[in-house]
Amino acid sequence: MRTCRVCSHAERPAIDRALLAGEPERTIANRWGVSRASVHRHRAHIATAVQAQQALTIERLVNDLADLQRRALGLLAKAEEAGDLRAALAAIREVRGVIETGSRLLEVTELARRIEELERIVAEREQVRA
Repeated sequence: MRTCRVCSHAERPAIDRALLAGEPERTIANRWGVSRASVHRHRAHIATAVQAQQALTIERLVNDLADLQRRALGLLAKAEEAGDLRAALAAIREVRGVIETGSRLLEVTELARRIEELERIVAEREQVRA
């Protein structure tokens, strides 16, 4: 397997920044003296890495939210057993907050998926024009 020419390029961090900023592949290729095909393959490579990092971050957030919800539900159960209505109401508010946060996380995740799909469509159209 060949080494990615962009990965082994001395200016890789600058090339990555240009790709992430959305600069055209042809411009990047010309600026740093690599082929457009190499830039295109590298874009796919870093997109995969970014997606993997985002997935890990989302997974951590989901796990943290699940843990908070379990703890809040446990506190709610204890407050109800003790007949402490104020504490029970506070625990209910916390559970509601966790659910609302989870809902917003789902909305953001769906929006990110739609943006990625649109970016893929635009990239395909740019390839056809090139």
